[in-house]
Amino acid sequence: MNDLPSRPITLLDAESLETEIKFAVPANRTAITLRMLEQLCDPDPKYPFGIISSIYYDSPNWDYLREKRDSDYLKTKVRLRWYEQTDADTETPDLSHMEIKYRIGSKRKKIRVPTIFSGKYLSNTELDDAKLLRMPSILATKGAPIRQPIFPAFIVRYCRNRFVDRSTGARLCLDYSICSPKSNSFMVGSPYPCMLQSSVLEIKGTDGELPLSLQALFKVGLRRESFSKYYECYAQLTRTFF
Repeated sequence: MNDLPSRPITLLDAESLETEIKFAVPANRTAITLRMLEQLCDPDPKYPFGIISSIYYDSPNWDYLREKRDSDYLKTKVRLRWYEQTDADTETPDLSHMEIKYRIGSKRKKIRVPTIFSGKYLSNTELDDAKLLRMPSILATKGAPIRQPIFPAFIVRYCRNRFVDRSTGARLCLDYSICSPKSNSFMVGSPYPCMLQSSVLEIKGTDGELPLSLQALFKVGLRRESFSKYYECYAQLTRTFF
C-alpha cells in the first residue's frame, strides 16, 4: 500500500515524537488572528517570519494522499523544501532540504537531508526535471529509504509567522496565503495555480490542547481540524475531493 512497509523502529520511537495540533482559520480572518497572536505571544527569537515552498512527492496512485483520506493513524509526506529570503532575513542561505515526515496520531517525526539546490533554482525548474526525480533517494542516507517510485506532484507555497506562547513555551506558526503556483502535468494535469481560502495555525509542544492563554482565538473562527495543505491544494488543482 505505501512505500515504507518496514520503517526503521528507531525513527518512530515514542520518545522521539513531537505533538502537533492544527486549527483552520478562514482566510478573511487571518489578519485579526495574526494581530491577536502578536498580542498574546512572543515572536520566535530566530525566525519570526518566512516564506516556505515545498515540492510534494507522491506515487502515481497517490498513496500518501490516500493515507490522509482514510485517516490512517500513520501518515507519510515526502517533500523538497526551501525557505525564501526576506529583507529581514538576509543571513539565511538559499538552500533546500529533502524531508520525510511521519505523523503518528497527533505526534510527528521529521527527517531532513540538505541538498545542493537553491530555492531560486527550484522555483524556476519544471517539476518533471530528471534531477528532481532522483531526490527522494537521498533520504536513504538517514535510514528512510523510499521503496517504490514517487514523483514531484506540485509546489505548495505560503507565508509563515512563528511565535512562542508565553505561558507554556509551546511553539506556534500561522500559515497563510497558501497556494500552489506550479504542478507536474504527469501527476496533476492542471496548468492553473490555486489559492486556498483557509489559513492554518499549528501548535507544537503542547499536551494536545490549545493553551488556555490562546482560547480567545476561538472567537475569530478558529476550529480544530486535521488540515493538510498538500491535500487541500490537490483537491483544488484536480477538483477531486476524496
